[in-house]
Amino acid sequence: MSKMRRNELITEMAKSFEVVTGSTPLTQFVYSSVERQPYDGEWSHFAYSYDRAFKCLWDKCYEETRLHREGNLIFPLLFICRQSVELWLKTALAASTVDVPPLGHSLQRLWNVLIQQLEIEDLPTNDPFTTSVATLLNTLDAHDDRGDRFRYPASRDAIPYPSSNANLDDLFRAHYLITTYCEAVYSMAQEYENYQSDAVK
Repeated sequence: MSKMRRNELITEMAKSFEVVTGSTPLTQFVYSSVERQPYDGEWSHFAYSYDRAFKCLWDKCYEETRLHREGNLIFPLLFICRQSVELWLKTALAASTVDVPPLGHSLQRLWNVLIQQLEIEDLPTNDPFTTSVATLLNTLDAHDDRGDRFRYPASRDAIPYPSSNANLDDLFRAHYLITTYCEAVYSMAQEYENYQSDAVK
């Protein structure tokens, strides 16, 4: 259905230049909403959105692999994966601290701050799940420590990056484990906040 709709739009533009230059020009194809939605300011909203985008793109990559097609979606998939992980880390941090999550794209730095916060709250950080997530994060961050390897063919210093690829099943597993951990921290913090609110009433 979506491919059919894309073809319809292309045909419309080919038939009528008015579609492009008319009373509603394409300069308005993206715009700010008049009213800001409450969830627009929530880290969790962005985390859930990119989480969903990762799954949609993973499904497409998996489909192409099963059909033995030479796919070119691996770089967008890896970028969305990393962005999703980064947003979940920042969501967990925003929920567990009163501070704004650290700026930057270093997954290792975000993880270290999160672990420090969990230790301050006397929560376990040496259990097998936490250790496994730390290893997965380190692997992803070591491969793309600046957050641009999956977006560009070369570094900011104009040094070409080696090509990247991924085992789709393992990529899904890694993303699932990392984001599940962060979501658990987020949910726990939300529950504690609700508990405190009820205690005050």
